[in-house]
Amino acid sequence: MKFRIFLLSLLAACLLLAACGTAAPSTDASDTSATEAAADGATSIRLLGEDATVTGSGVTVDGGAVTITAGGTYRVTGEWTNGQLCVNAPDEDVTLLLAGVQITSVDSAPLYVKKAASATVSLEDENTLENGGTYADIDDNN
Repeated sequence: MKFRIFLLSLLAACLLLAACGTAAPSTDASDTSATEAAADGATSIRLLGEDATVTGSGVTVDGGAVTITAGGTYRVTGEWTNGQLCVNAPDEDVTLLLAGVQITSVDSAPLYVKKAASATVSLEDENTLENGGTYADIDDNN
């Protein structure tokens, strides 16, 4: 129960930070943001309704679950109508770049960091993570 509260608090904080102001656009063409630089070598995850495509490695797609299993940078785009983006990369550093993502999960957290040495979430554009208000037990953390 405490983990759920922590996870929901973390999710709420991410959503609030996404709504906090914007940086002034750069006029210097040689300027590259940290997000753009990180995205250059990122594995691409494209959410397509109830399916997903991956360009790169370290990701499995199984039904309604996209699971990141290796350290690295992952750029996620698109819409996932009933699924979960899960990070399960023990002892690895994972960076997620959410770029205009809309993830809805009926019975679980739409974004779940199960295991990782560190997990960083960067937000590009407007992103929406939504759940149906109920949770099914998926592991010992629930």
